[in-house]
Amino acid sequence: MGALVDAREASEVRRIIDARSPDAYIAVLYDEARATVTISESTTPLLVKQLRATGAIVAKIDIKGHIHSPNADRKIHTDALVQFCSSIPNLQYAATANLALSTYDNRGKGDLVSSKHQESITEMVLRSILVN
Repeated sequence: MGALVDAREASEVRRIIDARSPDAYIAVLYDEARATVTISESTTPLLVKQLRATGAIVAKIDIKGHIHSPNADRKIHTDALVQFCSSIPNLQYAATANLALSTYDNRGKGDLVSSKHQESITEMVLRSILVN
């Protein structure tokens, strides 16, 4: 589900979502006014109603599965997947020094990915999708 809010509504929206944790969480924070919230399908209608009551513009997006999940178990599984991919060259993205175009991370600041990054592109991508 996507939500668009102004700064005044943002704290109320966060309070509503945090009250439903761990069943609801902000999966992607685009900027101060836009976010993607992950929640179970059965509880979506009530959350949509509560968020719209604050003035938020809400759109339901049907995605199956847990993405960008802060769950501790998800982190353990992601660590194992990163280690597995690191051990098989065909499951790895190119090294940063070999990228044809400038590439930016999606951790909220849009930093340029360079050889200064401690993690590989593969690890960055997996963690971005699964746990960050």
